[in-house]
Amino acid sequence: MNQRRRFVGTVFLLELTLKEASKGFLISLRASRSYADSYLSALESALAFLAEYSESQRWPTVGNLTVAHLEDYFAWFAGRPIWFGLQGDMDRTPSNSYLDVNHRRLNRFFGWLVDRGHIEDNPMRLIGRPSREEKTVPTVSCQGRRESVPVGRSKTVPLSAAM
Repeated sequence: MNQRRRFVGTVFLLELTLKEASKGFLISLRASRSYADSYLSALESALAFLAEYSESQRWPTVGNLTVAHLEDYFAWFAGRPIWFGLQGDMDRTPSNSYLDVNHRRLNRFFGWLVDRGHIEDNPMRLIGRPSREEKTVPTVSCQGRRESVPVGRSKTVPLSAAM
């Protein structure tokens, strides 16, 4: 890890890149042994996208990031194709539900950075969450179910007869 430091008040803080901070965050969560591997993998994926984008855009260290940096990332992320390989529809962009999940994952990461003293405030609190799509699930009333399911004799065989 690169040992860059900056003086804040009476303490020196390490200036971390997003990749370095992400690694520390994931180590911290794994050390707690409180999270499922699938959750940690999803966090790792979200952080990898952010770190890769930040490096391609030559972002500053974590302590110098602004809300504008993150808004730029979310605009890019919302317009990128879902798949980068051979799976699925290459032109489809992420749904609002997926964008919301990504927002919550990054909010958790930046909250950890605040808790650890790497940044003073969580920039994600100034970025609105995407609205989730409303999905209407058709339901059948009890009366409708009675009308659609024929009532008759059971065709099951008693356990004693099956032996």
